[in-house]
Amino acid sequence: MLSIVIPVHNAEYHLRETVEGIFRNISYEKEVILVDDASIDATRSVMADLSKQFKGIRCFFHSENKGAGAARNTGLCEVRGEFVLFFDSDDLIIEGAVDRTLDILETSDADFAFTPYRYSKGRSGVAGGMHTRDGQLWASVMQGQSKKEIDLDTGACLLTFTNYPWNKILRTNYAREIGLYFSETPVNNDIHAHWQCLLGAKNILMVDEAFCLHIVPEDGNNITNMHDRRRLAVFQALDDTETLFNKNPELRRKYYYHFAEFKVMLMKWARDRIEARHKAQFNESVYASFGATSFADYLNIKSQKPKIASEVSKLILRQHPSFSA
Repeated sequence: MLSIVIPVHNAEYHLRETVEGIFRNISYEKEVILVDDASIDATRSVMADLSKQFKGIRCFFHSENKGAGAARNTGLCEVRGEFVLFFDSDDLIIEGAVDRTLDILETSDADFAFTPYRYSKGRSGVAGGMHTRDGQLWASVMQGQSKKEIDLDTGACLLTFTNYPWNKILRTNYAREIGLYFSETPVNNDIHAHWQCLLGAKNILMVDEAFCLHIVPEDGNNITNMHDRRRLAVFQALDDTETLFNKNPELRRKYYYHFAEFKVMLMKWARDRIEARHKAQFNESVYASFGATSFADYLNIKSQKPKIASEVSKLILRQHPSFSA
């Protein structure tokens, strides 16, 4: 059975279409776990209607708004299926693609299946492909194949693939073995889970078929475009992920330079998405985030990513003036 965990908050206008699409476009035995994160609109009424319409829907409720990451953590605790997919309440399932991915995953030894994605501006927009950089990373690993099993050394560049939760189907036992955790932050709550999935995997199944159509609101009114002080929570999400490397020196030696590159890219992206009144605090948080980077880390980054190392050294110098690159 496949368990589909969906965090829900003020989703009265799109939840029905998402859930109906799941039941219409996935034939595999499934349960849908809806976790309402203290909605204040008619979402709970829609959830109740959907529970009557479809067998296999289970509903859970937060008494206060904690964010999508916390809702996913709640849902994971309730999963009964052999496989788990974390989906969003406003995205759409592409017909047949989940079934085809599960057919391959069931006959493999992989810990999880990793797929591309498609996106659409608005729910009736024309579907496009992945972000350019994601497409390049994907192609470099797949090399024209339709499916491929890899270890992390082969696909380490995918650590810096945009950290989405809804393009992966995990074995539930694997998710629980690694203690899968989504940061309970208002933004970027998927970073830790993405890195945790890849860093812990012995075998990753790559399937070159998207099953998620990611909807980007035409008015830009989504969490990605949040500009207020909640954007500062990105640093907590990065700190959560940093602990994965702090606990495992071997992972740090082999893959930390990818994390440094990811942080630099993410902070450049986020800096343009925060209000001017919070920029000073944002910049100080950037320096603090790189302040713990050791000289050994720097040398490792420099050997693999010289351009990133140059940027990192400037950030380290702000915190440690005696540091010499």
